[in-house]
Amino acid sequence: MTRALLGMLALVYLLSNLSFAETFDVTGVVKDEASQPVSGAMVWLNQNRVPRKSLCDESGRFRFGGVEIGSVELTAWKEGYAVGGLDAKVVGSADVSIVLSSPDSVQVRLIERAMNTDSGTAGPPRAVAGARIKSMFVNDSFHVSVEDLSPLGFPGSRSDDSGLLTIANLPRGGFLSFLITHREYAEVYIPYYPVGQKELAIQVARGVTVTGRVTDRQGTPLDGVRVTVYHSGPKLQEAKEVKTSADGFYTAILPMGDFYVWAKYKNYVCLKPVPLSLTAEKEEYICDLTLDDAHRIQGQVVGTNDKPVAGVTVQYVVDSLVLDETLTSNKGEFSLEGGSGTGQVHVVPPDGYVSEYVTDIPVTLANEDIRVEKPVRLKELPVVEGVVKDAKGALCDRVVISTIEMDPPAWCVTDESGKFRLRLERAPIDGKARLRAEHAFRFERSDVEVSMDNLEPTTIQLDAFEPDTSECQPGRVTNKLASYRDRPAKGWDCDHWFNVSQELQDKPDSVTLESLKGKVVVLVFWAEFDNTQRGVATLDLANTIAKLYSPEDDVAVIGIHDSGSEIDEIKKILKDRDVRFIVGHDRESHTFSAYNIFAIPQILLIDKKGILRYYDVDGRLLELIKSLRREGTE
Repeated sequence: MTRALLGMLALVYLLSNLSFAETFDVTGVVKDEASQPVSGAMVWLNQNRVPRKSLCDESGRFRFGGVEIGSVELTAWKEGYAVGGLDAKVVGSADVSIVLSSPDSVQVRLIERAMNTDSGTAGPPRAVAGARIKSMFVNDSFHVSVEDLSPLGFPGSRSDDSGLLTIANLPRGGFLSFLITHREYAEVYIPYYPVGQKELAIQVARGVTVTGRVTDRQGTPLDGVRVTVYHSGPKLQEAKEVKTSADGFYTAILPMGDFYVWAKYKNYVCLKPVPLSLTAEKEEYICDLTLDDAHRIQGQVVGTNDKPVAGVTVQYVVDSLVLDETLTSNKGEFSLEGGSGTGQVHVVPPDGYVSEYVTDIPVTLANEDIRVEKPVRLKELPVVEGVVKDAKGALCDRVVISTIEMDPPAWCVTDESGKFRLRLERAPIDGKARLRAEHAFRFERSDVEVSMDNLEPTTIQLDAFEPDTSECQPGRVTNKLASYRDRPAKGWDCDHWFNVSQELQDKPDSVTLESLKGKVVVLVFWAEFDNTQRGVATLDLANTIAKLYSPEDDVAVIGIHDSGSEIDEIKKILKDRDVRFIVGHDRESHTFSAYNIFAIPQILLIDKKGILRYYDVDGRLLELIKSLRREGTE
């Protein structure tokens, strides 16, 4: 649910005399890259998967009335332009601007390789016709729910008899993630692909059919219910979402595996997700759902000055599943729906703040609406500070303090007196931050837990540990890199270098892998347009590693920037983020293609002999670098 800052425009306008139930106007203008209005552009507003359409007048203006509090997707397009848009949180009326740029496209080829049941081998590739784009996320900026918008005129296409699917009207020089769907095959998600690049081949697999009917307790079928299927696991991840027809039926095509099926509909609630295990034994499974009447949970969110805070996300959670979500109104009020039973109200504080409750608020629903008695008060998120000592009690400098399993991650480095100050960007979900202190040069570390409630300075004592040098787990990484491991690393082909002397900037061979033999190479694939939390955090981490080891002569951090951005754009981001390590501008995606990188960011570790050793480095980068440092070059 978290999106890049560029892609999330909070429409927070504090208007007076508004009740919680009121709706708002979302108006705006569509312009071209020269800031001229685009008359006749089509604009779609999609809220809770119910889309509406507006046509821009001669001045490029559009208007949507009756918009409820909550998240919306705004999408604009006109023939001859690329699609534009924004994702927004609406808590008041607002006026926005959408820019349409020059169009380009992405081409994908859909193939199937059926398994021969006798030999156990895959057969020859076969083209798959009829596949289409269900949704896409453009430039990490805005979502386009193509499936919802197509009935209202948004352009779409299907793969032809050769399996070719063209995704047209995309911003030139941009990138996207997208979801491909088909009536007979399991959906395929592509997390990143640059616009205008070479054709992408995608293999699909036939799925298992799940059908069912959604009704209320009286057996009345419900139309337009959002039925969501989640992968089973500690953290439920969405696998598929469909909507019921007028007679309450739905159909979903899924891969084999274990899932949970759940439904959402206004004024109704699905009390518990239904477990479902799909195997090859059956071609079709039936999963009917019965929804109960919903009860309301109301309350208010205020700031430290007791004034209402608008636009705060509030969730109703049962067994770690978010059953309902809303935004606070201009009066700080929220209203959630839930069924009879126990659950928790979870307030998602804005970045830099934490709820005075710290943890979730337990509630019990018993056939009536309830209200959280005390307003939920937000306060500034405290800074975690303290000192680090080694096993003998001596204060330690150059110790990296990092968060464990927090999004976004945060870290800092102890100073010469062993002190640290760690500022978290976001409050921990359970009010407890889990930290790791690890020495940059010795195999010493310690994991600790600190509570955001009554936080006091922390003393961390380091202990010796053995590094985790286990095999990489391909499933933990989006890019397909298993075949590259333990083989000579491929060189890079860059047409411009940053953070080198001026005379070396435009010489392709200024920095070569061969010249770095004898060093541990931290190779970072990234792009300046990647404003996702993971992208920004990875760049900052690489920069921290580069600064830590800059006095040493056996570690080199090298960045490979994708070929889509201009030199000046990259220069600006390197300056803004104070990036110190060497960065190369990939020549026509040669290096990205050589390593088959289609999802960023990606860090690779190359040992002193030039062998690619690790690509699965999350949570263990520092210890892997130290392990490779102590290896020889022979």
